[in-house]
Amino acid sequence: MSKCLLELFKQAFNNDYPRLKERLKAIIVKKLSDAKNVVLERVQEMLAMERRVFTLNHYYMDTVNNIKEKNKKKNDERGGINAASPLSFTFGSLGTPSTLVPTNSTSSITYTAVSNEAQAAKDIQIALHAYSKVVEKRMTDNIGQTCYYHFITKCALKMDQFLSSSMPPSQLVQYMREPQKQTYLRNKLTHSIQACEEALQLGLTY
Repeated sequence: MSKCLLELFKQAFNNDYPRLKERLKAIIVKKLSDAKNVVLERVQEMLAMERRVFTLNHYYMDTVNNIKEKNKKKNDERGGINAASPLSFTFGSLGTPSTLVPTNSTSSITYTAVSNEAQAAKDIQIALHAYSKVVEKRMTDNIGQTCYYHFITKCALKMDQFLSSSMPPSQLVQYMREPQKQTYLRNKLTHSIQACEEALQLGLTY
């Protein structure tokens, strides 16, 4: 952005007043630097606030519910196989009820515990995924809006005001005044031209 503004400034101002041009260029660079520092401070505040998990956005629960619904459909498609597997712990191979031996009972309890742990892990993964999406959208919007406000609304669109109010009229005249070296060279050239003209007129009389 700084490069774009300086390029526009270069196109808008000629080189008739180099000192004034350099002064105004320095003001543009300073204002952009100040805006950059403010934006960095705001972004650091946003990142610090994100250390605490928080959202009121309905997108979070919508995402969680959508993912769970998709997982439920997948599980329902495999429901026949998964539903038949617990019977092996309570029925014999001939389809008649049989007494569970202690080892099978232990296996049933272990299987249930692992299933609960797996489900809990999935729930955590779903929650983290949904919340990360919320944070991503929130940070994208907030940072973009912050950059636009400080760089465009508060800086670029008011740059003409900053430039016009950056120096009093007396200082403006000082910057627009011709440099002494250039004045000296111009006066010297003027005297040389006058001397040549006088010599020419003198030569024409003879």
